[in-house]
Amino acid sequence: METIYGLKAKEVQYITRVFETACEYYNYEFIKTDKNVLEEGERIYKEKELAKAKFYYIKKEEIGAFALGFKTSLIDAEIISMSYRILEEMAVPNLTVKINTSDNSLLDYLDYLDIDYEVNNDIKENDTSLTFELISTIEKQAQVIGSGMKDIKKNITSFSINKENLRNVLEEVANFKETKSIDVYITSTTLEETLTAIRLIQDLRWSEIITEMDYQNRSLDEQLEEASALNARMVIKLNSEDLKKGLITVEDYLTKEETKVDENEILDYIISNL
Repeated sequence: METIYGLKAKEVQYITRVFETACEYYNYEFIKTDKNVLEEGERIYKEKELAKAKFYYIKKEEIGAFALGFKTSLIDAEIISMSYRILEEMAVPNLTVKINTSDNSLLDYLDYLDIDYEVNNDIKENDTSLTFELISTIEKQAQVIGSGMKDIKKNITSFSINKENLRNVLEEVANFKETKSIDVYITSTTLEETLTAIRLIQDLRWSEIITEMDYQNRSLDEQLEEASALNARMVIKLNSEDLKKGLITVEDYLTKEETKVDENEILDYIISNL
């Protein structure tokens, strides 16, 4: 299995989070299997003697959803609009659906749902009455991000989105530029300052504030260079003389203004000024 980290891992995490949230809103149930997902969904559907079922899944290369046991084109409209809105939520640009149907009721539903589509009867597959593609166009270059179909023999309507193609599109439109940044950086040069720093960094992180400090006993200048490289929004400059007075110096890296804050009020100050 491929190991990913850093920005790429965050991109995959973001895609998964948006997708999972949408599927929960649509009341689809999660299915996890190493086997063929559609076949496993069909097996569960039959074994449980369900009247209808809706599933979503997440795999290494793709995410997708499918529905079984629904006989009208309403479910086809839902599957298409669901996949479209998920990509729209991720700000995929110039999104359209190419679809091979002559079902006017389905097209009416898509019109009502404000889905940008075009009928393209060149898109065909065996044993299907409906196939569609999700396409993003950037600078006249069309990228197929996902596709869907209705298997008329098994009565399954489905869609899948290719995660790598989606990532490429999002990176192309600068949705995922690698801009490393943190909220707060804490400097310290003495033992007393370091002990205060490790307590502060814990409190800040558990207050959902991205915080870093020096772990290598570097000079103050080197620490400030790292704070700048990390695009810290604020820098807490611990100073032994200030600490004796119960004060902590905070520099706002946007305004370059320094403020001395009561040590007992530092957490509230940071939260309210970020």
